[in-house]
Amino acid sequence: MRQPMHQNPLLRVLAAAGAVLLAVLAVLVGAITLMAFLGLAVMAFIVFQLRLWWIRRRIARTQRQRRRAGQASGSRKRASGSNGRVIEGEYRHHDDK
Repeated sequence: MRQPMHQNPLLRVLAAAGAVLLAVLAVLVGAITLMAFLGLAVMAFIVFQLRLWWIRRRIARTQRQRRRAGQASGSRKRASGSNGRVIEGEYRHHDDK
């Protein structure tokens, strides 16, 4: 059974104003929630990028240290007469019997 709509215009205006207010409130809560998630996503992205930068920096530092160590050992080899190069080749053994 349907209830008859209120004929009082004041009640109709109040109901419409309440519905509009509720819709606006729902949109605002949705927008605030979306902004919170976007803010968390941006912060997570920044933390991820900082971590990547830190790792790349450590890798670059390790490579520089290895290069320096290689140059230092290379200079010792050069001083002893070796230039640190490897020459590949094949050989055959001949028996003179």
